[in-house]
Amino acid sequence: MRPSAIVEFGEAKLVIVQATGLIGMQRSIITYQEAEKNKDEKNEAVKIFRSITYPDLVAPVTEAKGTIAIYDGEGKAQLVDLSKWPPTLEQVMAMPDELIYAWEQAVYQLNPHWNPANRVQNAEAQKKEPSSPGV
Repeated sequence: MRPSAIVEFGEAKLVIVQATGLIGMQRSIITYQEAEKNKDEKNEAVKIFRSITYPDLVAPVTEAKGTIAIYDGEGKAQLVDLSKWPPTLEQVMAMPDELIYAWEQAVYQLNPHWNPANRVQNAEAQKKEPSSPGV
């Protein structure tokens, strides 16, 4: 059985799995599609969420149930039906940070090679390692 994790928040339930090659490719496609939308984006937080966080969160979800309440700038509630997967970028950005944090932790525990912090650490470690001649 493939490693998985369940994230529950209120009545919402997400099943996150260790990525297969296909899931990894789906993540890459979402990343590319969202990056295209970033060209005119001025808000750095939205750029990062759109190009890294959103694809990482939605790609490895194999099951989603329930609803999540999100609020607009005026405090009006809207229910996001998770059975209509995936939610939009805007819906995910409006979800409670506590949920996003738990979801992200599950994703990166199962797929540590996706974690941006690991990529930065690996790049820094490679810079420090002396290169071998002839390799």
